[in-house]
Amino acid sequence: VPDTTFNISVKIYNITSSPGVAGVEFMLTWDPTLLDCTGIQEIMFHNVTPPSAWSNIWELNLDYNNTEGSVLYAQTWRNIPKAIAAGYAPISGDYTIADITFRVKAVGKCPLHIVYTKLGGPLAEEIPHQDVDGFFSNAPPPKPALVYVDPPIISNVSLTPGNNFTINVNITDASDVR
Repeated sequence: VPDTTFNISVKIYNITSSPGVAGVEFMLTWDPTLLDCTGIQEIMFHNVTPPSAWSNIWELNLDYNNTEGSVLYAQTWRNIPKAIAAGYAPISGDYTIADITFRVKAVGKCPLHIVYTKLGGPLAEEIPHQDVDGFFSNAPPPKPALVYVDPPIISNVSLTPGNNFTINVNITDASDVR
């Protein structure tokens, strides 16, 4: 409902160890009349990098714009060879990249659209991948369509075999009927 918050996670799956990921960038958009972003928390790089080396995490972009309805995220390491030598790079496996918190402004539905993602390996090579959008809806479900026969009952003793009669098959509360 309006004025409540919820979280989504942007995740990455099946990262192979060769070459592994050394940088991630994405842009996520939504309908700004329905949602406001109230925060974004980087997860992945801080989970794999020891706290003593967090100064090596390079936050290129970690920002949101509620006027446009977008999040921009870009992270890597300042010194990738140092991260590799210390054993926390490149990243492989399954990870949550970031958690994003939204505040609901209105009732409706909209895609949580990944406009683009870029995954880079330790030598800045592009890592092929597939994006999957999310979806937000707090709209009530549509009333189910009703298909019915009219009249519902025909009771006429003069309708003996060989006589014709007419009925209507109707539909109500339907959209996009073809």
